[in-house]
Order: sequence, then C-alpha cells, then structure tokens
Amino acid sequence: MLLKSIVVGICCADKAFYMGTYRLFKKPLVPGHEVVGEVIKPSNLQGKLVVPEINFSCWQCEVCREGLYIHCPYRKILGINFDGGMAEYFAAPLSALHIVDLDPLVAVTVEPLAAVVNALNQFPSRLMLQ
Repeated sequence: MLLKSIVVGICCADKAFYMGTYRLFKKPLVPGHEVVGEVIKPSNLQGKLVVPEINFSCWQCEVCREGLYIHCPYRKILGINFDGGMAEYFAAPLSALHIVDLDPLVAVTVEPLAAVVNALNQFPSRLMLQ
C-alpha cells in the first residue's frame, strides 16, 4: 500500500541514527516508524487515515504461525530496515495498517503507546511501579 506521511514522531532510535550511535541497516535510510499516513493506493481505501504497525512479519515461520508475529526473526521494521515515514510517501502492507478516526497529532502516539502496553502484557511483574 502506498501512504502519504501526515505526522511523524521522532524517537530515540531516530536520534541515535542521526548521531551515529546506532548502526544503520540500510544506507541511506529515511527514518520514521512512529507515523500517521493517508492511504493513496489502493483506491478503495484512498483518503483513510492509518497508523501502521512497525514490524512487517513474514507470516510463514513458526513464530508467526504461533501468533507471536512481532517476534518474527524475518521481520522488517519500518524506518529501520527500509525507508520510513519521514519520506513524503512510504509503503506498508495492508496487514500492518490500522484505520484511525483520531486527530493525527494524537494518532502518532498510538505506536509508542502500543509498545508500552505490549511490554506490560508480556512482563507485568517486572515492569510494575512500586
């Protein structure tokens, strides 16, 4: 799917790429995995506002088949393994997109919030504040 970048967040990984403290997997790289996009193609979803998941999994390996697709050893990560949302346009598979009805400035926080919720779900006793 072809998406037009609407809002992009900047995270520590993006800063580390810029500062040279995190090894780039692709050079040159357009970062940006905390992004809100507008669907350009396909036409049946054109104009929809979406938030992509950042992990694009293979869906073929044992890990994916067990439902643990964000841990896929073959996954590609938006804005890390290939160009991300700081480009004018970016690509993402339909399976990774979530249509949102939010202000784009709010929607850009969906991915970081999802990461926190996922961590709490996986390791609740280790992350609970006392």
